[in-house]
Amino acid sequence: MKKVKINSILFLSIFISVIGFNELKAQDSSLGKNELRLSISDAIPLKLVHDFSGILISSLDNKGYDSKISTFGMLHLNYQRYLSDRIKIGGGISYVKFEDSDNKNKLNAGHLHYLAVMPQFEYVFVKNDFLELYSNASAGITSLHYKINKNTNSEYGFAFQVNPVGLRIGKKIGGFVEAGYGYNGFVNIGIDFRF
Repeated sequence: MKKVKINSILFLSIFISVIGFNELKAQDSSLGKNELRLSISDAIPLKLVHDFSGILISSLDNKGYDSKISTFGMLHLNYQRYLSDRIKIGGGISYVKFEDSDNKNKLNAGHLHYLAVMPQFEYVFVKNDFLELYSNASAGITSLHYKINKNTNSEYGFAFQVNPVGLRIGKKIGGFVEAGYGYNGFVNIGIDFRF
């Protein structure tokens, strides 16, 4: 199923490029080759993993665990540089804090801090003076630092994000929205600055 989705996205990407969007106006050099982005995403995949883990632990544990997890969303800081009119590379840092509480036992179960560092590749399909339609992909490392009932621990792992659809509107200062799947979540929205 995943292979079919990836092949469909790749085909759509090539198709859009071939049918003529390559003829759109090139990047205005006065806008700069660097881009700094600040954004927030939903962090739903991490929340779902945590909720599933709580259900599993509760089913194996006689004490039971009625977890409530809350977060403001995942924050991102990203830098990119244009290699060409259509290709950008860069990297980003993502952070989210989860507040976890055990409603059944009236305990403050802990704080979970996720931090990820991921290089990123971006390809711009449609580009004019005011609008960009693009896709991007990131992969890197993540760390989880948590304190639960006075026990502190750290874990490290792999993180990825694939956004098949991104839309940016603006010139030097712009807004953007991205839709995809991975570590960051399903929807990412923010502002960026070109220099």
